Amino acid sequence: MSLTGALRSAVQAMSVTQAQFQIASTNVANVNTVGYSRKAASVETIAIEGVAAGVRLTDIYRQVDAALIRRLREQSTVTGGLGVRDDYLARMQELFGTLADNSSIGHSITRLSDAFEALSTTPDNAAAGINSVDQAFLFATQLNQMTEELQRMRLEADREISRVVTTVNAMLTDIDKLNRQIATAVSLGLPSGEYADQRDLLVGNLAKEIDIRVMERSTGEIAIYTAGGRALVDGEVTTLSHAPASQIAADVGYGNGIGGILYGGAAIDITGEFADGRIAALIDVRDELAVDLQSEIDRLAEVLRAEVNALHNNGSGFPPPNSLTGTQVVAGTDQPQMTGLFRVTVVDGDG
Repeated sequence: MSLTGALRSAVQAMSVTQAQFQIASTNVANVNTVGYSRKAASVETIAIEGVAAGVRLTDIYRQVDAALIRRLREQSTVTGGLGVRDDYLARMQELFGTLADNSSIGHSITRLSDAFEALSTTPDNAAAGINSVDQAFLFATQLNQMTEELQRMRLEADREISRVVTTVNAMLTDIDKLNRQIATAVSLGLPSGEYADQRDLLVGNLAKEIDIRVMERSTGEIAIYTAGGRALVDGEVTTLSHAPASQIAADVGYGNGIGGILYGGAAIDITGEFADGRIAALIDVRDELAVDLQSEIDRLAEVLRAEVNALHNNGSGFPPPNSLTGTQVVAGTDQPQMTGLFRVTVVDGDG
């Protein structure tokens, strides 16, 4: 090798070493940077007619564990859904209160029972009668407030679904843009690690919102599918949409006043295809958890009403009234619009 060739080889080696030092320095500087992956240099020997003539830097690549990243995304999906459920379930628990909370539903039932018991022992006590009415009114008000709060939670969850869908669409667009940048860099033989880091960070955040499947292409691009197999990013972006309800009541549900989550321009309803993640949890809160709890509150009210009516019906005024006056106007030819069994008792002047 000539002196010039030797000097050229030494300069190339120094350049490669300098690049390696720079890569190591960048790795250290970004050790706590979220989304950054460790980089390494790929070096090859330059040979001229079978004789080594220096080295060159061929690539700067990421050192990542693809299997670990996939597991992290899966766990992000699970924890995203659990976080939503934990938040709403904690708020639902507050509606019922705790054993140590004097405003809990259990304490309200106890106070109502105590008021009725006090009235039963002293029926002629006006204060006991007023207290019974007051406790019944407070209990009914509490049940109504619980119902209103549950419906507010359902409306909030529905609106949050719309916000998450908007966020998901933005992330899909950004991922598709990075896909194109990575493909261009790969085709030109340029480093693409920084783009890939940004994309991985976006995909990780996307996994918190919905359950996804990721496939890597030979071009360096990735394709993203829903758990139901629908393409979200694969050469192009397919967005989602959801129009939130303006208001939600106990008799309003998905398909009956609440719209679905629609896929693509064909507006295919895929609400039932979300397996996990924040969107799936919000759907569960809106259509299952809050609805089931509302049913339990309704059942509590029905049972309590039936019990109070049964106790009331078992009693009779003493002395009996001489006449009964109602507000319902009927004619002798009207057919009674009633079901079930009831008892009518007629007493004489002596009771």
